[in-house]
Amino acid sequence: MTRTGINRRLSLTQMRDQLLSALGPVAPERVAIPAASGAVLAVPVRAPHAMPPQAIALRAGHAVPSLDLVGASAHSPVISMVPPAMVLAGQVLPAGCDAVLPPDAVSTQGVFSEITQSPAPGEHVRQAGHDLAAGVLLADSGAILSPRLLLAITLAGVESAEILRPRIALPALVPESVWLAAACAALGCALRAEGERAPAHLALGWSDDAAPLLALHPGETTGIRLEQATPEILLPRRFDGMVAAFFALALPAIEQLTGRKLPRVSRPLIRKIASQVGITDVILLKSTPEGFMPLSTGEITLTGLTEADALAFIPAESEGLAAGSPFAALPLDFLSFSNPIGVSHP
Repeated sequence: MTRTGINRRLSLTQMRDQLLSALGPVAPERVAIPAASGAVLAVPVRAPHAMPPQAIALRAGHAVPSLDLVGASAHSPVISMVPPAMVLAGQVLPAGCDAVLPPDAVSTQGVFSEITQSPAPGEHVRQAGHDLAAGVLLADSGAILSPRLLLAITLAGVESAEILRPRIALPALVPESVWLAAACAALGCALRAEGERAPAHLALGWSDDAAPLLALHPGETTGIRLEQATPEILLPRRFDGMVAAFFALALPAIEQLTGRKLPRVSRPLIRKIASQVGITDVILLKSTPEGFMPLSTGEITLTGLTEADALAFIPAESEGLAAGSPFAALPLDFLSFSNPIGVSHP
């Protein structure tokens, strides 16, 4: 376990730098698009063909050539020996047609059809390539495959993509492990199954050391183990230290492995916060219309977790921040990371 003596704790920056430097690269893997939700793209995805590939109807009605019906009206109908073809929304237009008339614009009497409306070229029609041009960039490398991107990519006809999905080994199952598993999955990681041959890129374990190892409050007994093939973060067993250590070390490690950078929400502090110099303090925050309301500094309670919606760290060299200071924090719910209004990307 990384430590520099019984009475000396590593700073968060020191331990984090040691951990990040020990992480190896993640090889891209190709997966089917439905299985790529939430993952990070390793290579860009481009449209394989134009969408729609041919002109299609936007409504149900009669497909017609618009130039043949110039001036058509109820008082001056165009008579046709061949009734216009009926199409449904989404159907490809017959050859030579470039507009769709409503059903009541055509009446048939015997072998004759009367057309009483004059459509504009392209009326109720989506032209070939209007939604998407062939070869256009749908998502660049590093993009998170959100539901919005997955919809566009799927409808464009892309069947698979290369993603970065690091494998994370979790500690023995306890109630806290459920949160760890959900957090890792929400960040686009795969959970390494027991007995799986492929090595994990990062392991999370429990710290049984009672001595302070890290200048983090809470989370003093957090450690790292780098002597083995898979770097391991040793989390405190109590939930407050576990949450603090996950955000302080596991989250930056997963960001590096996946190439993603989670957005930080920047808002003013409603009231001042004080912090102990030499210790990185965790602070829970609650969003209000006026800004962030600090709930607790240097501690995490279950009540705080239910009330807070963001978390941040006060650097070890800081004595705190004054009310009104802009402050960047991480939303506590990973699944809400959809780049909402007001989010900055440091």
